[in-house]
Amino acid sequence: MANRQTTMIMWEPASRWQDALPCGNGTIGALVYGRIHEELVVLNHDALFSPLPKPVLPDVSEHLPQLRALLAAGRYKEATGFLNEQLSARGFVFPGIAPYHPAGDLVIGTTTAGPFKKYRRTLDFTTGVADIRWMDDWGAYTRDYFVSRADDVLVVRMQTDNPGKLNGYVTIRPHLLHRGADGLGRDSEVSVPNVPITFRSSIDGAYLRLRGCYANGGEFGAVAKVFVTGGTHNVAGDKISFSDADNVLVMVKLFANDAAETAIPRLMKELDALPSSFETLLARHTALHRPLFNRLQLALPVDSSPHSSNEELLMQAYDG
Repeated sequence: MANRQTTMIMWEPASRWQDALPCGNGTIGALVYGRIHEELVVLNHDALFSPLPKPVLPDVSEHLPQLRALLAAGRYKEATGFLNEQLSARGFVFPGIAPYHPAGDLVIGTTTAGPFKKYRRTLDFTTGVADIRWMDDWGAYTRDYFVSRADDVLVVRMQTDNPGKLNGYVTIRPHLLHRGADGLGRDSEVSVPNVPITFRSSIDGAYLRLRGCYANGGEFGAVAKVFVTGGTHNVAGDKISFSDADNVLVMVKLFANDAAETAIPRLMKELDALPSSFETLLARHTALHRPLFNRLQLALPVDSSPHSSNEELLMQAYDG
């Protein structure tokens, strides 16, 4: 049973990113929705901002003495307004701040047997591990997720208590392009409506590769390596499909503001160098994560059952 004091418990999947379970190491992150049939994990990198054209500032140097006088007098707010007024008078329009965007979506399809029951999704803050659990007519299923502080990689494990009953697929797609598009998986360029980025995806053996290219230059992307134990697996379009498997392990690395031509081969080598054991990768991660979490403890009064879900706690708060 999870420790309710350090674990978030949810009884239903997320329908929006704000309710997804967050995993991350400060540089890369993953938002886990916890869907059974078609899982969505939004991949993030802290350096991914869509570049804007560099603005050309008009020459307002003749006003520099007045600006310096305001600053010297400590009238900072007035100084800021004064500078903006002079720039606006010359026709300058501030272009805004470069918008942040995700790297892509890890999508995991799972074949189920009959209606599901005993669904839970949890996030253990002591380890940073999110997990999804449910049961159907074939048995009990679990997906575990964490972003390693030691190896800078997203790790996902899928397993069941009934060996040979894991069926589904894994793919990486541009964010919000959930149903795929012509060209994905075939190293062809694909565009997302109203997004100034073109994407190219491909599959090389056990590797899923996604590259994004900004309209005004610069690249980012992701590489995933898929390990399937038992059963069979094959490439189908933009997916790696698996049938009758015992367990599946997926490792994902991201790059930002780097040339895909060199970044993708580098990440493939880094993935090759990692152990294919979930337990080994987790132990390396928790050795760094747990001391950070345990640096501070906060005790609050608890009026609810220690097994209440976050949905129940929210409803109790709404009821006063």
